[in-house]
Amino acid sequence: MISVIIIILALLCLFWDVAYYIRGFATIYIGRAFQRKYKITETTSYYGICTTKDVDFFFAHMNNARFIRILDFARIHFYDRTDLYQKLIKANGQLLVGASNIRYRRSLDLFNLYRIETKLMCWNDKTIFLEHKFITLKDEFVRAIAHSRSHIIGLDLPAAMADVPGAESLKKFPDEIVQWQDALETTSAKLRKKD
Repeated sequence: MISVIIIILALLCLFWDVAYYIRGFATIYIGRAFQRKYKITETTSYYGICTTKDVDFFFAHMNNARFIRILDFARIHFYDRTDLYQKLIKANGQLLVGASNIRYRRSLDLFNLYRIETKLMCWNDKTIFLEHKFITLKDEFVRAIAHSRSHIIGLDLPAAMADVPGAESLKKFPDEIVQWQDALETTSAKLRKKD
């Protein structure tokens, strides 16, 4: 019986990133058990540690790709703590990340404790823009700053946001998001010409 369980666990780990799913579910349920709900206009904090699974080839600091991957958990945390996740589930909606932009300022070293501060920058009829800051706890330095654009599918976003206090104040796009959108549109136009 134990050997069957070991084989099943080995197959799960071989074909699926089990730790990713465990961390995702833990993010939701730990948040629900120990953290309050947040207003849409507030900044949420998601905590982590740079482990040996996160570091680059030289075992010195977090691999660039891991920053983007860990943003999944910060987004999950933000959406759940602000009740946007519940609105999506009720409407059978989906949330798809359409673009990410990250600026690395200083390395996040092995075993550094950090938090990711996530806030809603702005939104429109079908899209939500988030800002994420990776901040080390020892010195409060912003190691990286990222923006993500998520497309909302199957949910009337303006209707869902109509009863959310403060949501209307986030309709204006800040300059950095406008410029980023322009860059994305330029890239999209080039790809459409090729297709």
